[in-house]
Amino acid sequence: RASCESQWLITDNSPHEERNNEIVMDSKAKNKEIAIYWDYENVALPKWCGAAEAAKRIYNAVSKYGRVVERRLYFDYQKHSAGTGPQDCSGLDLSGFDLVNTPTRNSKETLDKKLIADVLTFAWDCTARNTEQKPCVVLITSDGDYAYTLAKLRDRGVMNIVMYGKDCSVAQILVENADVSLSFERDVLSEQPVAISLAKPATEETSSRSTHLFFKSIPELEHVNEFVQFIEREYNAPVQRAYMFRIPDRFCSCVHIQFTNTNDGARILNVARSGRISFRGRNIIADFDTKIPTEHS
Repeated sequence: RASCESQWLITDNSPHEERNNEIVMDSKAKNKEIAIYWDYENVALPKWCGAAEAAKRIYNAVSKYGRVVERRLYFDYQKHSAGTGPQDCSGLDLSGFDLVNTPTRNSKETLDKKLIADVLTFAWDCTARNTEQKPCVVLITSDGDYAYTLAKLRDRGVMNIVMYGKDCSVAQILVENADVSLSFERDVLSEQPVAISLAKPATEETSSRSTHLFFKSIPELEHVNEFVQFIEREYNAPVQRAYMFRIPDRFCSCVHIQFTNTNDGARILNVARSGRISFRGRNIIADFDTKIPTEHS
């Protein structure tokens, strides 16, 4: 049997700044220069979202951290000519993105190398202009090869934001090295078609039991409050108490949650059954919790 470590959290749901888990901006930080780099070969624009609308939503997602001074989109123009590249080059160009052609030259890393070189140049130039105000780099990608670059930038005080693509394709190491990680379609574009769930919705009979839910396959947590904050913030569901245990040799955590309102448990259970709860790039599984741990168990 796998070894595990446990941890309790009991909350009175009183509001305080720490629960929001957001970066607090002062007036000086609003002058932070932001550059956006889009790896289009890795994360494409969904067909249901237009170029101009996507540009506005990307801007809205990052503008609270500073002012956007550069936007670049990297793609292979030959693939576009063949019908597999950006569907709306003109729209993306007119929406403020500098289109950077990255011919593969029989090498997958051509785009990666050019994008990384531009990121490092931007960070260097901004720091040279203002040593007191470090810049912010935004990457739109799911490629874990950028994780090392993000880690080195963070060590030097450069903030980074990652907008990743489909949850099933995102590299966990990339999300873990991001200061802020957002799902490109769900958190940024935010109006994707709602997924259709084949699972049966919670009935009145099952709702009475769904005050307690059990969540598993969670990326390893330091404290149960990390997941509780995510649930309360993303799904507006107050938590009365939570219990976590780690499985170190599997690098994951499981969490028992008792919700304050029964309806919240039923609602979140339906979302989880349709595969739409994603935490740190991983789909989270949930079910009724029939055996509730106690503080003395």
